[in-house]
Amino acid sequence: GSYTAHVTVTKSKFRYHPVYTGFSHSYSLAFIGGNESTYSDAMMNNYITCYNLLNPTVPNININTIYEQNIDLFSSQYKEFGTGSQKAAGVPFSVEVSDARLNQGYNLCNGFVGQQIPMGYQLYVYGVQNNNNVVKAQGKTVLDFWSSSVITGTTSKFAYWKWISGNNSDGGKPETGDDRYYLRYVVDGAEGMLDAYSYAKSNGNDYTAWKNAGLQNANVLVSKQNSDGSFWRTYQKDGNQYGTDASQSKLGTSYYGVCLNSKQTSMVPMRYLYKCYLLTNDSKYLTAANKCADFCYNNFFARGYYRGGATDLADLIDKEGAAFALYGFNAAYEVTGQAKYLEAAKQAAILVMSFTYAYDYKIPNSSENYADKNYNAFVNGGIIGESRISAYNDYCDNYSAYCYYDLYKLYAFTNDATYKNFAKYKQKATKASADYDGRVGYAYPAMMLEATHFSEFRLIPKGVDIGGSTASTWLPWSGVAQIEPATCMLLALGNRDVTALSLTASAATTKIKNYGLGVKRA
Repeated sequence: GSYTAHVTVTKSKFRYHPVYTGFSHSYSLAFIGGNESTYSDAMMNNYITCYNLLNPTVPNININTIYEQNIDLFSSQYKEFGTGSQKAAGVPFSVEVSDARLNQGYNLCNGFVGQQIPMGYQLYVYGVQNNNNVVKAQGKTVLDFWSSSVITGTTSKFAYWKWISGNNSDGGKPETGDDRYYLRYVVDGAEGMLDAYSYAKSNGNDYTAWKNAGLQNANVLVSKQNSDGSFWRTYQKDGNQYGTDASQSKLGTSYYGVCLNSKQTSMVPMRYLYKCYLLTNDSKYLTAANKCADFCYNNFFARGYYRGGATDLADLIDKEGAAFALYGFNAAYEVTGQAKYLEAAKQAAILVMSFTYAYDYKIPNSSENYADKNYNAFVNGGIIGESRISAYNDYCDNYSAYCYYDLYKLYAFTNDATYKNFAKYKQKATKASADYDGRVGYAYPAMMLEATHFSEFRLIPKGVDIGGSTASTWLPWSGVAQIEPATCMLLALGNRDVTALSLTASAATTKIKNYGLGVKRA
């Protein structure tokens, strides 16, 4: 049926429709009946039905252009520190999109929002593939630094995750003020190092230090895994559980640090542990990965949501949790062949999609300072592809750009074109918020706002104070999210662009399994 909603105008300065006497909105509602045996099946089939009815228009943005622009940004912002032979190297923690000013310097984080190791891997791959010795050397220097003794220390402890750059003999010093080792930081950087090691070895360079650094955190995790297969959200450097004594309890009440002892992020190490197994053929990694996968399947799949994937939020229902479940269950199915993991991966894929805007609208410029036109990439639309960060706040970002390779993998594993369509959507729509065509005038076309709030139909970049501050930034993870799956697509399937592939699901599966999660079987 349909109904008409008559608008009663009250005093408010935020609106997205004309306001005059007699103005109204009309809505049409459709109800689709069905009968499913489980909540998960109902949720998944309902989403797919609605998505197909909506049939969102996907912007035609060239993935190869996006890839080149991000490599150029990384290479241009690259800098080395140190007076000794071993250099600390990387890109800034955050950069102003309007003029490329640095506001937090070269404080280097291995993973999560910093993504220094995966960024170094991307530079190295580009340099090798394009015979660009300058970019290749940049990538190698980053990877050599994060696998050096100043980072790895003894093999019985986690490697340092954050580095404060400086021009002493070591190129700075580790950040020791924050002694929380979040699972995301522990895993993100180490996975990137394994990818880099395997790629270099396949091109004739066996950098043992990269391999050892990539396995170091896995060795700690395996030794500290809970008996039920889970992992803690946060650890101490020695691998013991964080937050169990009085000196650490003060951090447990802050928004950033709440739920330090949660097991809700146990899906994060799944793919990493399977990669370690494929690289080494050591059964301890396979055992740990399978126990972790079973814990996540038994505890998270049935309830139908994932929590705590984003380290800088509390333990909330969020899309990054769902994304890591997608990565992990895809890996579990690929390695073990157990059908239950494929079902869980399909559910995680729908959850990732369900956080995503599948329609577009314009965000007009405002006279307010915090909606400065210098930052607004959405004045003519482009929110399509952005995703809510969590179920409990209004901020959106572009993290799900990471997922398009794993969505394509689901097409290969299931022969269901739904997931291929999702992959196309994530490949293309998630690029709409970048300044790829120069329409906004960012310092680099690859830049995008790290996170934005536009649910009130006005632009509020994350971190921008409503009182008038105009700071808004790009962070390295935004670039890695744009190009990491593109590299996986190219190396596994021969093309970055889903729309350019005409492989059957069976042929694609063969290529994907030969690629082996980005690492080669021992």
